[in-house]
Amino acid sequence: MKEIIDILHEGNYSCVIRNNDQIYTFTQRGVADLYDLIKTQPDLLKGAFLADKVVGKGAAP
Repeated sequence: MKEIIDILHEGNYSCVIRNNDQIYTFTQRGVADLYDLIKTQPDLLKGAFLADKVVGKGAAP
């Protein structure tokens, strides 16, 4: 979890997701990234760890 929080801050991203060994970064404002993911790629969030500047740093099981 610390890894994706560090990536979030160092890369100035709005959202970072780690699912298995893949890391995804996003830069849209507000909750746009999360909204788009839920609508277009909901499986990407299943079992993933997520760090987001809008909702705070947390894990999404």
